[in-house]
Amino acid sequence: MNAATPSDQCRFYDMNGAAPPANAEMESFMKMLLALGGAAVVMTAAPADARNPRHHAQAMVCAKYRHHHCVAYRTASMRHLARYRTGYVFGPRYSYTAYSRLPHTYVTRYHLSPDYRYVYSGNTIYVVDPTSYAITRIINGIVR
Repeated sequence: MNAATPSDQCRFYDMNGAAPPANAEMESFMKMLLALGGAAVVMTAAPADARNPRHHAQAMVCAKYRHHHCVAYRTASMRHLARYRTGYVFGPRYSYTAYSRLPHTYVTRYHLSPDYRYVYSGNTIYVVDPTSYAITRIINGIVR
């Protein structure tokens, strides 16, 4: 044996001279460490609260355009995007937006027809049923 190679008697001892744990002790230690790691994962994986409106009903909105492509996004809740909700009734005397005044991009992309009434306000189109005057569809977007 080479003089630089330690003998079998001192090879597995640590620097303080303590003997290594027995195989059964090492196995129980590893099981305990694995159980603690699993418990930590379970404790941190709590579900989101579905009752809190901040956890859902958010949309990504383009914040900056460059060469007709969105280059920066921001989150906006649906209540900030649309002032009125589906089912809101405008009434027969409301000044609706004429079908011909709607942006052509919206008309083709969302298959809008002249059979409905429309309210176009702040890049939001409200599709209104002509018989009940209630909002049936809300279209959010920015014409590029």
